[in-house]
Amino acid sequence: MIYQNKESLKRLKDYKNRQTIVEAFETKKAVCLGYALLFNKVCNALKIKNELIYGYTRSSVEQIGKMVSNKNHVWNAVYVENEWKLIDLTYGAGYNYRGVWQKYLDVSFFDVNKEKLRLTHFPSKVFWRKYLK
Repeated sequence: MIYQNKESLKRLKDYKNRQTIVEAFETKKAVCLGYALLFNKVCNALKIKNELIYGYTRSSVEQIGKMVSNKNHVWNAVYVENEWKLIDLTYGAGYNYRGVWQKYLDVSFFDVNKEKLRLTHFPSKVFWRKYLK
């Protein structure tokens, strides 16, 4: 019975992820999960080794020193030239200014400098934390 529940939850998550990917592709709009899943799908199609990184972000000074209780962000890592490169398509696509999304291509988040990323990002898996040191 437990196995069936786990399997059902996995199928539901896979279905929701596929919906998120299609919606991001068709509407050209997404939040971090849509960006990360779509990039993951493209990398898989091109046979580029990649991973989704789930974790936490802080976007304001008030959040410094406070740990978020739930994961609130997802970004990517790709393995090229024998090393992992971190990519945050969401942060690279723009920023929020007074509650309004501002489109702005920031390529510095497409192999982001680890010193820059560690100011705002904290991976939930210990494995990825070493890439921000």
